[in-house]
Amino acid sequence: MSQMTNFLEQEIGDELFRAVAFASPDTYLALYTVMPGEAGGGTEVTGGAYARQLVENDGVTTPFWNTYAAGIYDNNGEIAFPQASAGWGLCVGMTLMSAVTAGNFLIWGPLGSAHQVFVGTNVDNRINAPGHGRSEDDLIIFGNTHNGLPTGVTEWTVEYFAINITADDFQISLTAAPGSPVAITVDGDGTFWLSQYRTVNINETFRVPTGQLDITML
Repeated sequence: MSQMTNFLEQEIGDELFRAVAFASPDTYLALYTVMPGEAGGGTEVTGGAYARQLVENDGVTTPFWNTYAAGIYDNNGEIAFPQASAGWGLCVGMTLMSAVTAGNFLIWGPLGSAHQVFVGTNVDNRINAPGHGRSEDDLIIFGNTHNGLPTGVTEWTVEYFAINITADDFQISLTAAPGSPVAITVDGDGTFWLSQYRTVNINETFRVPTGQLDITML
């Protein structure tokens, strides 16, 4: 899952509405231990042989971006970071940057997939998402609220287990089933994802398989 940064929104808007050309940059995938946001920020991985990885926009050199389809761009080819010479910590977020170092923030998002909207209710502590398709003990992360997340749910930083599942809703817990449901004290809404957070230890290689980096232009 992903969304455009403030920088990219303005660049596209200027080209569309003011005929100010936007030169398409190279796109480099960066990993974060603290989530970035629309204005950038966050904490990018450093040290341990870490380096951003180029995903080509030429449609030829692997890995490159596939043609826009079903609402997303995704990667045609595995994206492999260097083997970690020291632990990188828990990687929770990503950005696409315009340069291998420094550069502009283009796209940001959590390391997660299969995003869905939901409504959380304090009547029964349930996450309402018709046809959600989640399974018991799936790890869920939350964010992107318009009216406020349900009180009791933390954005981005916490992974929750899905428990007590029905076809159209579920509860969340800080521990695996039969964990205790998180108490939702005030209704809220937002988006949730299947978590792909990952701790990268020494001598491990962080890889993104072909087709697994979904860029949704939200």
